[in-house]
Amino acid sequence: MASTCPVCDLLCNDDSEKSFVCDSCGNPYHVSCAGLSTSEVKCLESKKRVLKFFCPECEQGFKALPQVLSKLNKLNEEILNIKKFIGEKRNADFDRLNSYNPVEIYSEVAERIDRQKNLMFYNLKESSFDSPEERKNYDEKQVISALKNIANFNEENIKVYRVSKFIDHDHIRPIKIRFENSDTVLSLLKNNCKIPDPLRISSDLTKNQRDYLNKLRDELKTINKNKTTKTIKFINGVPQIVDIKVKKNERILRPRAQNQNNQKNV
Repeated sequence: MASTCPVCDLLCNDDSEKSFVCDSCGNPYHVSCAGLSTSEVKCLESKKRVLKFFCPECEQGFKALPQVLSKLNKLNEEILNIKKFIGEKRNADFDRLNSYNPVEIYSEVAERIDRQKNLMFYNLKESSFDSPEERKNYDEKQVISALKNIANFNEENIKVYRVSKFIDHDHIRPIKIRFENSDTVLSLLKNNCKIPDPLRISSDLTKNQRDYLNKLRDELKTINKNKTTKTIKFINGVPQIVDIKVKKNERILRPRAQNQNNQKNV
């Protein structure tokens, strides 16, 4: 326990001035430092005193206590709402999971594993050849040329083919590429920013994955209706809505008002 007054930082155990110990924090205070009146001093000196002494800091804390309690109550309400939301979401997910039969689940898992070796390739113009074989050779050369600088892979062991039937040369169909292993696909996806415009690559998703991704996109549009603050990011292969992180070199530093005035005067 401190033996010096926190206000004047002088000893309180000498006879120069009376002092009292705070009934809350236990720190001693001189009468003048605590701002005690003569009547308050007499009450505190009484052997049968009922009056308690609280230092200025503790008294200020007691005054702020109702606000603190109010904030705690609001915080507890938010915690309860979050717990309720999590509970409802778990129940909804559990019900949705129970709606699938084991065969559908196993089929979905097997299809996802198989598609991990595939890569979708978009916006590659259709060739001007009329022969299907010539169009296929053209697609293979263009795809290999675009991807070879991004990741190493065996050109002889990949399969390249357009999705859907050929309509005309102006109708650009997506391309599906089949690799030997999923590691090559993962390496390409990690470096997708190196793909020259307007070409684009993505994972080969199942119907359930595409439906879920479209649902997230609709949800993202609602969230970013007034201001773009979130985006969709694949975390461990699962698309999730996350906050957009601003890079350090993209931060806009606003000058102080004083500096602005100085610049105007120059």
